[in-house]
Amino acid sequence: MNILFLTAYPPVLDMHGGGVRMYHNIRILGRRHRVHVVSYVESDEERDRLGKIGGICESVRAVVRAPGRAAGRRFRTPAQIRGFDLPEMRRAVEETRRRHAIDVVQCEYVEMALFHAADAFSVWTVTDLLSPGHRERFESATRPLERARWYRRWKSMARFETRAATRFDRVVAMTPDDAAHIRRRAPGADVRDIPIGVDSRRYAPLDPDPAAPLRVVFLGNHRHAPNLEAVVFIRDQLAPMLPSLRFEVAGRGLPNGMLDGSPVRDVGFQADTRGLYRRPNTIVVAPLFSGRGQRVKLLEAFAMGVPVVATTLAAAGFPVRDGKEARIAETADDFRSALAALGESRDLREDLGSNGRRMVLDRFEWDILADRFLEVVEPGPDFDGRGKGRWNRQPGSMS
Repeated sequence: MNILFLTAYPPVLDMHGGGVRMYHNIRILGRRHRVHVVSYVESDEERDRLGKIGGICESVRAVVRAPGRAAGRRFRTPAQIRGFDLPEMRRAVEETRRRHAIDVVQCEYVEMALFHAADAFSVWTVTDLLSPGHRERFESATRPLERARWYRRWKSMARFETRAATRFDRVVAMTPDDAAHIRRRAPGADVRDIPIGVDSRRYAPLDPDPAAPLRVVFLGNHRHAPNLEAVVFIRDQLAPMLPSLRFEVAGRGLPNGMLDGSPVRDVGFQADTRGLYRRPNTIVVAPLFSGRGQRVKLLEAFAMGVPVVATTLAAAGFPVRDGKEARIAETADDFRSALAALGESRDLREDLGSNGRRMVLDRFEWDILADRFLEVVEPGPDFDGRGKGRWNRQPGSMS
């Protein structure tokens, strides 16, 4: 089959977690089908990175998107989504479909549900549901105007996500919880949960370096609000109270001056994140209190045999038990207690890291997940050659 793979961000390695998942999704689909990628990019650097995936697919096309640019004005489309509704992308989609006789259209991220194809078998991958985060912000807001603004955003995004779930022939979520959330709001939708995998040969434990300083590391794209909130939590609630530990934050997009005067060190973007995970003296921390989906940062840390301290939300999608594969913490006191205990015991760090890697080898290897990626694009015997639905059907509501 010819599969059109549409994405809001480049499906490349060493850039962000979603890119890792998409890269391997394309690679797996390419074993059996002809995959044609059309992706938004925001810079020449991203365009260059995108071009390098030509070896795993049939064709690659970039569409430039400038954040903040005024774009689509579809009725009832959330403002956050409209910036992805560019005429350049619509032309690229139409031209690719016409040139390559596309059989399946697979849309990645909530934003790309805009490009649902009513006349083809369509798959929507929900990397991160957006409406639950908007609801959390509404519920935590205290000022009336702020509450009203987040209420409108929550309801608008919930309607959009539900319409999408009912239109696509198949929907893929990252975790069982996200899949259940979608099914509750869109009964009858064909929803499957397929986790993110890892290449355990590439992400394998490094040789121990006992001389390395004891570090607590957080990795993330800091343009993503939950990651930025985590940095603030580390800066204000953890690092000042644990002076014997060295705290480091890695990733793109950290606002200038955010860590000035703080004991937390900004190590910036790491093209190869493996160097962050030096056993036995690295602890990975994930104080995430909002957002959905599965965290690649934790998957890689588990694979490399380093201990993890995370909230239940951050560990969503992983079958972890507190004190076995990871330490689960929900409050600042929980995090400080777990980090202090790990900081004092090399044996504890090594045991936790070893158990986490064993979990990854058993459940999250790409080869273990490959058949599920392939099955999701197979229309099945009941498919009549037309897509499931159009956007003018009853919208429903998702919260």
